[in-house]
Amino acid sequence: MSGHTTVGQEMQAEAQLNTRRTTKQKSLAPAEACLIRPTAHLACDPSNASLDRQTPVKRARRLFRGKPLSIVRRPLAEMPMDWSIPQLLYEENFGIFLLVTLAMGGGAAWASGRAIAATWRPWWHIVAYMLILAAAVRFIHFALFDGTLLSLHYYVVDAAVCLLFGFLGFRVTRAGQMATQYGFLNVRTGLVSWARRPAASEPDGAKSG
Repeated sequence: MSGHTTVGQEMQAEAQLNTRRTTKQKSLAPAEACLIRPTAHLACDPSNASLDRQTPVKRARRLFRGKPLSIVRRPLAEMPMDWSIPQLLYEENFGIFLLVTLAMGGGAAWASGRAIAATWRPWWHIVAYMLILAAAVRFIHFALFDGTLLSLHYYVVDAAVCLLFGFLGFRVTRAGQMATQYGFLNVRTGLVSWARRPAASEPDGAKSG
């Protein structure tokens, strides 16, 4: 009789242990799902309701704000790799990037490069001016389109675009200057290049004299 009682108690204890394990796994499942795929289980945290409309950088900041380092330092293979080429170039959308960075920033950089070349200043002046212009472009993104002001990533993108247009405007203007003002020495060979004019052949009288 006591043997049957002991077996029954063991079975009951094992059933209770299995129930506790199942309950614990169910309670941890939403949290694990939020860490592995943040956009799939937004209901686990009401403050994350707008995460799917944000860039990966902002989503990661909000998701892991106040979390222990043991949660943040998860293996790279378990984190969502939803980066793409467009997100590496612009933060909001392509239309804003085209308007602010390319049209406004690139146009201002082109005009600045031409002005630096027109006053016969050296090319390295472009670098200083374009870094300042890139900061202004980033401020426009922040003030008008709710972009990130202190974002090193997108500041580098804006600075690269400004430097490209600035150097291009400088080189086009300088090639025109060298071919026009020093036409007796140089000849223009392309949009951004020039070369020395070949020396005229000496007359026969000069050779014999």
